[in-house]
This record gives sequence, C-alpha cells and structure tokens, in this order.
Amino acid sequence: MQHIETAADRREALASLALHVLKLACAGQVNPLDAAAVSDAIREIRAALPEPEEASDAA
Repeated sequence: MQHIETAADRREALASLALHVLKLACAGQVNPLDAAAVSDAIREIRAALPEPEEASDAA
C-alpha cells in the first residue's frame, strides 16, 4: 500500500474507489445496499478532508 501525501491526491483516490464500488455493484458482484453504504462512507471521508487550495488564491 502506498502513502498518499496530499489531500487532493486522497480525494482523487477516494473518488476512484467510489467509482470502482459502483462498477462492482452494477456488475452484480456487490450487494447494492452494501455498495451504497460504502459510497456514503467514502463521501463522508472526502467531505472531512481539507478543501484543496484554489490556484487563483495562490496568485
């Protein structure tokens, strides 16, 4: 397992994980209720991460 340094990278990795869970649910490999619960948990984790800094704020 690799260590993810920035909040933006964590957000991207979590979005990828959520998409993978949805794909598994659509393929019938995961119970839809379980997939929804996992997606909700991922959404809450992403919401708890610090907001990415805007490029315009740095300028």
